[in-house]
Amino acid sequence: MFEPFDISVLGAGKHVWVSAQSRQGSVFGVARRPPEWRLDTESVAEWLTANVRQAHQVGDRALEVGQVLHDLVFGEPAIANLLAQTRGVAAADGVQLLVRVLAAPQEVSSWPWELMPDPQQPNRFLTMARDVHLVRAGRSRTYPVREATVDPPLNVLLVMSSPLIADPNETETPFDLWAEKRSLLSTLQPLVDRGLLNVVVEDRPTIERLRERMCAERRGFHVVHYLGHANPYGLRLQQRGGRGLLVRSQDFAMLLQQMPDLRLAVFAGCETARAPAGAHDAPDRYSTADVCVRDACPMVVGMQAVLPFGTERIFTKFFYEALTGGQTVAQALRLARHAIADDGARLLNWAVPSLFVGGSEPGQLMNPAARATPPPPRRHLALKLGIRQRELRFIARLSQIREAVDMLSGHTSSRLLVVIGPPETGKTSLLDRAIEELDEGIASLFISAKRLLSAEDPVLELAKVVAERIDASGYVTPARQGKLDSDAWWERLLEDLARVPFALVIDDGDLLRRPTGASERLAHALGLITMRRGSARLAVIATDELSVLTAPLGPGEARTIRLQALSWDEVWQWIRRNLPVLTRIKKAELCGYYAKLPHLEQWERLAEEIMDRGITDEVPDLVRQIAGSVTATGPEAAPPLFGDSAVPDMESPVSPHVVRVAVAGPHTVRKAEQFVERMTRAAAENNVAGRMAGVSSSDRSLSLAELLVLRTPFYDSPTPLADDVIAWVNQVLDAGANVIMVDYDFGASAQWAEIVERAAAQNRLVIEVSGDVLTVGGAPLAADGSETAEALLEAAILVWATDRNLKAQDVRQVLVETASDGQLNLEAALFHVRAQLLLDALEWGPLELDALLAETGMKAGLVVPLLERLRTARKIKKVGVERYENPESLHSAYKRLCVQQLGRVNEAEFRKLDARVGALARRRRFTSDEPRALWNTGDDGRRLIALVITKARPDLGNPDIVIDGITEPRSPLEQLLALEAADEMLEQLSTHDRARLRVALRAAQSHSRSMELSDTRSDLVSRLADRLPEVA
Repeated sequence: MFEPFDISVLGAGKHVWVSAQSRQGSVFGVARRPPEWRLDTESVAEWLTANVRQAHQVGDRALEVGQVLHDLVFGEPAIANLLAQTRGVAAADGVQLLVRVLAAPQEVSSWPWELMPDPQQPNRFLTMARDVHLVRAGRSRTYPVREATVDPPLNVLLVMSSPLIADPNETETPFDLWAEKRSLLSTLQPLVDRGLLNVVVEDRPTIERLRERMCAERRGFHVVHYLGHANPYGLRLQQRGGRGLLVRSQDFAMLLQQMPDLRLAVFAGCETARAPAGAHDAPDRYSTADVCVRDACPMVVGMQAVLPFGTERIFTKFFYEALTGGQTVAQALRLARHAIADDGARLLNWAVPSLFVGGSEPGQLMNPAARATPPPPRRHLALKLGIRQRELRFIARLSQIREAVDMLSGHTSSRLLVVIGPPETGKTSLLDRAIEELDEGIASLFISAKRLLSAEDPVLELAKVVAERIDASGYVTPARQGKLDSDAWWERLLEDLARVPFALVIDDGDLLRRPTGASERLAHALGLITMRRGSARLAVIATDELSVLTAPLGPGEARTIRLQALSWDEVWQWIRRNLPVLTRIKKAELCGYYAKLPHLEQWERLAEEIMDRGITDEVPDLVRQIAGSVTATGPEAAPPLFGDSAVPDMESPVSPHVVRVAVAGPHTVRKAEQFVERMTRAAAENNVAGRMAGVSSSDRSLSLAELLVLRTPFYDSPTPLADDVIAWVNQVLDAGANVIMVDYDFGASAQWAEIVERAAAQNRLVIEVSGDVLTVGGAPLAADGSETAEALLEAAILVWATDRNLKAQDVRQVLVETASDGQLNLEAALFHVRAQLLLDALEWGPLELDALLAETGMKAGLVVPLLERLRTARKIKKVGVERYENPESLHSAYKRLCVQQLGRVNEAEFRKLDARVGALARRRRFTSDEPRALWNTGDDGRRLIALVITKARPDLGNPDIVIDGITEPRSPLEQLLALEAADEMLEQLSTHDRARLRVALRAAQSHSRSMELSDTRSDLVSRLADRLPEVA
């Protein structure tokens, strides 16, 4: 099958000793001068890595580098003649020439031998010649050679690792593991369907889970394919909590030794064919590929650099197609190289894979004469109705998808998953992706609440489609409706669902909050799923919390995934892995373009242009051209910059989660583009998700803030009249501005004072620059110049964008309290807000790290350092491997107060929770339907919490629960809280509700239990009665 030709290149002292051997003869110990590379980098290995990473087209330069290696080896005439003789014999025998290069030490081994040109055709690389294979020989082997082919299917263990990046200093780039998994499996699926391949995926590769996979495969694995993070020291697997764990090459090789039938290992991880730093002085430190050839596997494919994912897909497709077609491993690799080289990009990616062999020839793995048996057809158990599916391609969201897949698969105790976030943040796409990742045996239904509610009987419509899915699953025969009404039939179906692995996903979940009979019936029917043990799981998509479903559930029974806009870091990570040509531009410079290029397609087009033109001074103009080609809606010119538009955009499709900003002053006219870029850069530098949307932004959905484009008085004059400025402020208030900065000295203006008062009442933040004095929300803050004013505006926007539940006054308070010696401290302000978000998420019970990330929507690189600081401050404690608890949480205190025998709350101690619940309510951690949902659970403690929320936030209150708590209290404390809540919400009650309250107060006074009223409650009843006017 092969005619071997062995080359040995050994570096020692001032010489490189070259030897060659074949059946036709041998040449030993030829002293050669070390090569002179004449490169800009320290080593030729770094040159290859840099050119692959930044996608440089260096075809001619690669031949020059390869020529240096050619001259080193074949510059010796005896070796060149021996190669020609051996090649001729191979051609006469009809076999391929196998050139095995044994290079040592690691400095010599790291040279790119795959770039060596063909002596017969100097303009072609030897490894691409049709009659030659160039591989690397392992230095040692500790196991017997296994050369027998295997019958199909070829068992492949696909190990995919992208652990949480918990340390901000880590340089590894997270990737969309699920997208790559889908791409690879779809590429290999035709081979699986023909019975040629059996692919087992492990996408959470802890050492324990890998051992379980190895034990579970009856015939053992013939191939291990690793896709994920790695470095020259080893592979980045995972710990139980999702964080990364560097497994040394030697330890991973010991793991592979447990697979006696292993024939091939493919390491698509970064630099698995490079030795660790300092290996030149430590000859026992080998690359991962070298170690595995030595200790575990006769053939290993390693990577000399980071292989881009597009290249990885091409490599996988052609490599495995050739292997299962009966080709040798060497031939399969050459076919994959040609496929990569022929993609039109003229890059060096084809040279990245290196094949290492350990004593055996890289021959066939599969017996081509053996007959393959196709597996049974796959059952399609997923149904999606009324869902608009977008392209299954988006970046980040790795931990969120993992959380959703775990929950919908029944791998957690949670029964309900609520995915919330602003519009257009990918909530539907996230669960669409999660459904696609479920195991084949899990039935699923993805349907919109809007579709169900459009039916005459939404519960009946739901029961019909669920019964159809149960029947299609083949697990049980669903109950028939017969003469049962829809509610009764649904309850019968719930018994069947308890025995069926089933995932039900409801889109447009906000409709379940509507106070209509249909919405309430549907919400009740869905809630019944979460009341049952079994394998059925419910997921709902909404823009905010769904208390109607979550309130009745206990700790751990409901999970929340909170989605935010993408941050610049997440976009940068995607660029690094998918558009390496853009890494030629510095990250900070690219960040300035993020405000103009919100779409991935725009970045792809920019990459194509730079690939063609290179880096020139025209890049900013090119970015503007690409942005304009998407944002332009017609032949009319785009609006002028910053304040030149005469009419406010009152219909701007902006989410209430987006901070709307308006700025007026003599220094800001015609500077909208610079302002937007500065804000986007500031958000990126401070890890705030989203970007600033400006005049040229067509997509405001993923913005942290939007700059309102309204013509300012300063456009016509640097010193406009005060009345004109005040009129402009009123205009931007009407347009929905949340933060307004005005650089104008109004003096002691009553009219301006009214504006500030109106803004505060409407939850708006006004920043006034009067000379050297900054006034925020009507009160002075600092004394500095205009640069400080812009920094203050920047800080206000970023803090408010981090937590949109804050009020304007809260934003001001955070900035004041975190200031250091009167100077603004943005880092401290953001830490304060983020820490409070973490603490609030833990109010409802302990959470593991992945659930905490999903709940808060923050990245691991932000959350983990925050948790460590909070642990140091003793505000959080660690109660497991990656499980965190707030010891002073509402959940902990409530558990301590519960009397298990009676299920009631210790009333004397409950008052201590009043302030805590009230603080949560004032921080807007409760939704408008939460008090009613808590009250309807019937649990004594939750009824009390509902009244405390109503007392703290009267705008969330419901008169029915307050009146019910007064007239039919379950405890004296409940009646007291109901009276206090009524006192707080009295002013906003309608005439009808005031009349009902008066009747309730009279009933409380004349009730048979009236003697039990304490002095406090009696005083409240009397005061409320006095405040209520007589109502007919």
